[in-house]
Amino acid sequence: MTTKELITQAEHARRCSVSRKSVTIWKDRGQLVMDGNLIDFEASYKGERWHASTKKVFSDDAKQDSARAPAKSPAAVRGRRADPGAPVTLSRGEVVRRLRALDWTQTFEWSQDAQRARALAAAEAVGLQAVESPAEDDGHWGGFQLRSVALMESHGGVCFDAIAAGYGFELEEGDVLVESRQRLDHPDDGPDDMTDPITIRLDQLPLLAYPFGPTHQKPASQVA
Repeated sequence: MTTKELITQAEHARRCSVSRKSVTIWKDRGQLVMDGNLIDFEASYKGERWHASTKKVFSDDAKQDSARAPAKSPAAVRGRRADPGAPVTLSRGEVVRRLRALDWTQTFEWSQDAQRARALAAAEAVGLQAVESPAEDDGHWGGFQLRSVALMESHGGVCFDAIAAGYGFELEEGDVLVESRQRLDHPDDGPDDMTDPITIRLDQLPLLAYPFGPTHQKPASQVA
């Protein structure tokens, strides 16, 4: 008898890399298999790539890439130098460890243009697209909206589920950095999450390191 994997709606949102509001929409549409207030994860996943867990998607991609990649000779491997701009796949725990080691060690320019450029690049580093909109009288507050590139590709364009944050285009540059970092280092992450494979360019990690603004201070508990 297979044991059900029952998870919260918040956990389901995290695994699928969507907002909690998206999960509520799926629930209201009857797309989720519920057990009380919890989601039966395996029963809810019916083969749709967008509804798979992050671990499954990365695992499937890694297998396909491995199958397509030509075999390299031992000499070629030994002679190859690591390219800091090339994507690498590491465990989430290792990525988080390297990211936290960069915290409070970087020097950033705090001009408006520099902060905007950093926010755009940080979002891109974790598979998000930061879209900017001016203030208008149609619900746009004049800021950024974050969209999942993978979900837009799988859905054939922008859709509700692909909006990760900033529905009203209300995010500021610092908000974009917080949301982007939490794709890697979320306060709700546990030990099991740290085993998930993550593909990222290591030269982009400094973009996601603290501080996130000119007044952002290191917590007193971390001050030596």
